Amino acid sequence: MKRLILALLLLNLLNVKSFAQGEGALPVLTFQTSLPLIGAGVIGVAKPNNDPIGYYLNPAILGYTSQNNHASVFFMPTKVDWIPAFGLDLTKETFGFNLGYNFSEFNIPIPISVGFGYMHDKMDYGTFYRTGSDGPEIIGEFNSYDSYDAYSLGVGIDYYLLFNFGMSIKPFDSNLSDQPTENEIGIGKVEGTAYDYGAMIITPISKLFFDEMKYKFCETAYLKPTVNFTLGYAITNIGDEDSYIDEAQKDPLSRMGRFGYTFDFGYDAYINNTKINIFSYSFTAEVEDILIEQNNLHQFIGYQSFLGDIDIWDNLVLLNPSDKVTLHKGHTLSLFETLTITSGSMKGRGYRTAVGTSGYGLSSEGILKIVSNTFDNLILKYLAKHFVVEYYDVTLFEGYNGFDTDMQGISLHMKNIEF
Repeated sequence: MKRLILALLLLNLLNVKSFAQGEGALPVLTFQTSLPLIGAGVIGVAKPNNDPIGYYLNPAILGYTSQNNHASVFFMPTKVDWIPAFGLDLTKETFGFNLGYNFSEFNIPIPISVGFGYMHDKMDYGTFYRTGSDGPEIIGEFNSYDSYDAYSLGVGIDYYLLFNFGMSIKPFDSNLSDQPTENEIGIGKVEGTAYDYGAMIITPISKLFFDEMKYKFCETAYLKPTVNFTLGYAITNIGDEDSYIDEAQKDPLSRMGRFGYTFDFGYDAYINNTKINIFSYSFTAEVEDILIEQNNLHQFIGYQSFLGDIDIWDNLVLLNPSDKVTLHKGHTLSLFETLTITSGSMKGRGYRTAVGTSGYGLSSEGILKIVSNTFDNLILKYLAKHFVVEYYDVTLFEGYNGFDTDMQGISLHMKNIEF
């Protein structure tokens, strides 16, 4: 049982850090699940992306992904060995998908798209043995875990700017022990539901101000610059207080407020009417605060609203973290829609020094476009238009006291679906 307590303390430290203003239950609900976003500094509230589970920290992202009629799925080929250096037998697994449909083909006055996503995540703390009151003899065993499902809906409205809104419903199941254990307190089972709400606004700067700018390098090919600016906000894990054993001593859920922006630019090549993004770079800055207030006796006294202790100018513009606010910075570089390189950091509440992240991704999208554009083959053209396979490998807590954790995942996409 002591190993379980150590594992939970470590998870709490790594997932939601040490809160000067308060602590929340179910810290596993606060953590990003999308691998490319983890590799870019554990961002996700203000970064437009097409990852199948990239909407977890902000369900409004489903409004963005649904601009293209698609179906996407993500899975991990193997479970994640969480902080392997500690030898605590902690593993993590994630699965999810999303669907999107754009209603603009119906010639409605304002183009609207709708996306739906589902995700399952489980942090397994391992198998533990139960002993009796008369001695160390083992009388049973149990599996300890935290798991949840996320059912998410997002809507996108394309009217000069792209306005996106979304919400998630997250039933959770926390099973630290299926029954009381001798002389142990604070252990048990909790079930409940949390809710997330988010918004994201994308400003297509190049489309609005210099859409006609082109760099023609031959009769059938030219380059166009793309520049976008995105703002995103989400409040997550809204729900009732929960108690594992004593109803009089409930803990609040780890309600979080996140706000951030992304600036991205790149170049698209148009070759024989085939569009290929040859280069894109984005910088993302996001800040987060746990919206829990405690008194001097560390008792829960209520929730903060909207931004909590986030100072937009100091934390987000000047990029200064604090003892209450965590700053996430992420860089994403993509080449020819084939190779993606990510890096980033976290610093602030709970992290006195910056914690690094990194990763890379490989995609079939760019390769298929180039090959299908080179060879006049109907099968290749069909595959390039409708199917994408991606692989990601990221490292979390890079070089941070031996906490390095590696994760791998595979995404399958079917796009440009025609009905």
